[in-house]
Amino acid sequence: MRAFIGIDFNDEIKKEILAIQDKLKPHTESGRWKSWDDLHLTLKFMGEIGTGPLEPINDVMKALANQVPAFSLSLADFWTYDDRDLMRFLWLGLAGDLDALRNLQAMVDRALEPLGYAAEKRGFAPHVTLGQDLVFKTDFDQVKAAIGPVQLKDMIVHWLVLFVSEETEGRRSYRKIAEYPLASGH
Repeated sequence: MRAFIGIDFNDEIKKEILAIQDKLKPHTESGRWKSWDDLHLTLKFMGEIGTGPLEPINDVMKALANQVPAFSLSLADFWTYDDRDLMRFLWLGLAGDLDALRNLQAMVDRALEPLGYAAEKRGFAPHVTLGQDLVFKTDFDQVKAAIGPVQLKDMIVHWLVLFVSEETEGRRSYRKIAEYPLASGH
């Protein structure tokens, strides 16, 4: 099974993200939007982890999470990755305690390396994917001006999550299989 370590968003933040999507959808001709269960922040994509026991991953992640205090994040402005006339990805960037987030991501990367999950070679660009393969009716800068700035509440990160990525009927979905409370988590 394919897996990754990430941060799940609380219900309030997910509702706000979906409200942003609802403002954007009338401005699109086509595309795929992320659903409630898809909204997360990936820290470490692990790839195939097999079907064996999860204890080694759980042990490493519990020990790591126990060393990291909770911290605050918020969602910021839009980012895009375009390919010709197609917006391949539309993301929300992150703001808040990005130093804590980057340190956490590096710690996760280092902690999983001895278990056979190679360190990420690309730089870490924290984001939340809103949609893929989007075609807007007008220039995206005009759309952003029409809907106004992104203003979401801050959230406190209390947990790390081990997610599995599953494909059912051609649609990828994500399911939590373990949670690891941060030092001051609930």
